Amino acid sequence: MIKFFRKIRQQLLSENKFSKYLLYAIGEIFLVVIGILIALQINNCNEERKLKQQQKVVLKALYTDFVANKKLIQEGIEKHRYHKDLGLTWIKLLRKDTLNVQKNPFLDSLLFWGPEYKVIDFIDASLNNVINSEKLDLVNNTKLKQGLIEYPLSINKYKDLETVVRSIVIERIRPRGEQYISLSEMLDGSDSFKSDYTGLLNDRQLSNDYVNRHWQLDDLLKDLKNLEAKTDTLIILIDKELKNEF
Repeated sequence: MIKFFRKIRQQLLSENKFSKYLLYAIGEIFLVVIGILIALQINNCNEERKLKQQQKVVLKALYTDFVANKKLIQEGIEKHRYHKDLGLTWIKLLRKDTLNVQKNPFLDSLLFWGPEYKVIDFIDASLNNVINSEKLDLVNNTKLKQGLIEYPLSINKYKDLETVVRSIVIERIRPRGEQYISLSEMLDGSDSFKSDYTGLLNDRQLSNDYVNRHWQLDDLLKDLKNLEAKTDTLIILIDKELKNEF
């Protein structure tokens, strides 16, 4: 195209000497403008390519973390249900009028696993990095961006309930149980101190503590399932962005 304009310019110059310099100047200006526009287009393409690459890196990191969190949440749900079932078993035993209860493997299992709790260490490094920086602007999807901003709030709400359950177990259930159970007897069968299983199973306060934990686990599971649903939504949205944009 540039060659075409140059050819026309030469023809005009040969026909009109007066317009020679004017046409020459116009032609050179035109060529310079065309060159600048081409350079700007190339630069814009390069910048767009860099931006796309940054978006891809950010979205992939988020996707990886949310998939990992999905697994952690599923494990947490399973563990909370397990502790809830153990708690119900304890509650039923504690309600009975038990006399002269002897040490047995079933009770040992309940004593070991019953006063436990589950803590989920969510993976949020990529999410925090995005939210607390200009990288959030790399997320074009409005629904995805809003979901990313709200996700830490859901985690914090769950962690608050998790702290309540942990407190019940550590500050109430465990000390209460250790009033009756000889840990040395459980460890190596030592008879220096004998466990009082009858006293343990007739402790009303311990029963109340397990009931309280049972109620808190209900709320904990509800929040965790809600967090699982939000995690699923974010995974789907990120996957869609990756497929559409790249």
